[in-house]
Amino acid sequence: MDVGTRQRIQDIYRRNNDMVYRICFLYLKNEQDAYDAAHETFVRLIQKDPVFSDREHEKAWLIRVAVNCCKDV
Repeated sequence: MDVGTRQRIQDIYRRNNDMVYRICFLYLKNEQDAYDAAHETFVRLIQKDPVFSDREHEKAWLIRVAVNCCKDV
């Protein structure tokens, strides 16, 4: 992973970490499971490395992936 990609993913993480965790917690109602699902959401972000058209697209993608990770739990 190059420095630019790493920085972009870190920025996405900083902007959305709290939101993703809260969504997972609301869905799972368990702190540890929510943490694990939020972590898996960002692992998938790193693996897929999608290109977002804007921040709304980024947010929508993370929400959908977070919900899917919660369903997997």
